[in-house]
Amino acid sequence: MYKDGKENHELTIWRWTKWQIEALFIGAVTFFLCFSIAETDYTQLGKTSSMWLEGCLCYSAIVIIVTWKMLSESNTINPIIVFFDLGSIVLFFILFWLESQFPQLNSYANFEESMQFIVHAPTIFFLCFFMYIINKFKYEMRRLSRENTEIEELERQQQLDDER
Repeated sequence: MYKDGKENHELTIWRWTKWQIEALFIGAVTFFLCFSIAETDYTQLGKTSSMWLEGCLCYSAIVIIVTWKMLSESNTINPIIVFFDLGSIVLFFILFWLESQFPQLNSYANFEESMQFIVHAPTIFFLCFFMYIINKFKYEMRRLSRENTEIEELERQQQLDDER
């Protein structure tokens, strides 16, 4: 992965562990919200959601959250990246719809059925908003940490200058 002489300063065990903890936390929140909220939802005809549809909601939320996370954590954002990120979400729903058109598959008519539940879309929206709050908090904490480091460095420099 690294050429001779290069060292791994960016991907450390600590950073990897923090990513894994964050992923487990977001996964647990997504799983809990999708399965607890969808369980209480029903259609206008009184039909309740099935475990399969709750799983589809959870998977849809994960696809959108991961794409949103990649877009928000990206160092370079341009129209091509936005196009492919949004395109991957649209492609997921197109494939979900297409898969539900074949009667021989287990997921037959799941797309149409999942669109009857009014809580599915707000749940996904809430989870994306939740991700935005987490990312914004992390960004602000990193920014404050950098500012504190810069202030401490300036104070040390001023102390050295005063001592001279």
